[in-house]
Amino acid sequence: MQHNVVGWFLPRTLEARAVWFDPVRYSWQPEQQKHSGLFLQCPAYQKFARNLFVLRSPFDLHLQCQLTEDGCELSVGEQSSIRPEQLAGLIKVHPKSEWREADKPLLQLMLNYYFLSDDEVEVQYLSPLTTTYFQPALPGLVLQGRWNIQNWIRPVNFVFEWWDPSTDLIVKRGQPLLNVMFLPKNPDAKLSLIEAEETEEVIAMARRVQNINSYIRNVFSVLPSIVKRRPRRLVVPCKSK
Repeated sequence: MQHNVVGWFLPRTLEARAVWFDPVRYSWQPEQQKHSGLFLQCPAYQKFARNLFVLRSPFDLHLQCQLTEDGCELSVGEQSSIRPEQLAGLIKVHPKSEWREADKPLLQLMLNYYFLSDDEVEVQYLSPLTTTYFQPALPGLVLQGRWNIQNWIRPVNFVFEWWDPSTDLIVKRGQPLLNVMFLPKNPDAKLSLIEAEETEEVIAMARRVQNINSYIRNVFSVLPSIVKRRPRRLVVPCKSK
């Protein structure tokens, strides 16, 4: 059976790296549940969840939003564990011209997770799947995306469309923020997720596409030239492991 390896890393320059969680394999079954349940034996569910992983919030987040004529202003609520000056470097509020609707702000929380593979694998990030309702519920939508991690090394971030700006956005540390699903070219291939080194070759590949959306609209048109310059092997297991 074909075996694909996916590496993940957080940038070495990331401050307070210790508070970020490692990605973990998704499981629908709550820890306290003692019986397996028929649903968990369903082949359709098993195939769906086989290469599905969870990214969790590294800190308590409490944001408040005030709509303005030009966009919106964010403020940090009392339930946040992260200080406003640190959060400022991790939050991006998109300009109003990029919103889908004039009363629904768009923002990103920079999670800084990178995934890469030397095999033909795509990553699809999804709204968080949980075994319970969010308490409180998220006041908007978590947007989703998909790309080839063999050719395009870029971070996976939490992209949020705030449908009800009058309601605070509250996320607890450890709460699932995203699910990431890995899609090998061969759907029957076995897949392993390992922590990888952020080598100089990986950094160079990531820089080739860094903020590329700010320069051109059709990002995928330049990917062939990136592939030509790609080293054959980029995934190096983390030495500390």
